[in-house]
Amino acid sequence: MTDLFKRSDPGRFLLVSWKEEEGFAQPRNDITALVLGLARNLSPEDMAEQVAALRRRVAERGDARLGAFLADRVMTMLELRGYTQELQLGGAKTMDELDDRFQRGLDELVQRGRTQVLRRQIARKFGEETAGQASQVLEGLPGPDGIDRVTDALFECGTGDEFIERVRMA
Repeated sequence: MTDLFKRSDPGRFLLVSWKEEEGFAQPRNDITALVLGLARNLSPEDMAEQVAALRRRVAERGDARLGAFLADRVMTMLELRGYTQELQLGGAKTMDELDDRFQRGLDELVQRGRTQVLRRQIARKFGEETAGQASQVLEGLPGPDGIDRVTDALFECGTGDEFIERVRMA
């Protein structure tokens, strides 16, 4: 936990109330609990939810200094967990920016994973040559809908040539 505050100025700590506030009876809305929750071993999806919840709570406070402080602390935690390299989060100065970059990076990571699995399935059904031709098309797919269309073609086409022709039109 000390790593989380390694780069902070000890003379500029901010006190955050532990008491429950009207409308925020659940502990998951507590800023301190949300920050400490980042130290748990969370899946990337759960980490994204935790970061988003923290961003919302900080926004409710309306304190830009608190937002900048916590963005830096969260970035430190994500660095310690290895998320920044995979998701390219560097440079976020606010919780809004950090949350947005984290979510976009996670979406891109998921998209790449789906594309890799799909390419492997194409190679298995039609061979490496067809998979190689499909790779260029797969990289330019516009999100989950594009992957769904290619997946449908994978099941519906009988030959590699038919498949390539269909995915190029998708």
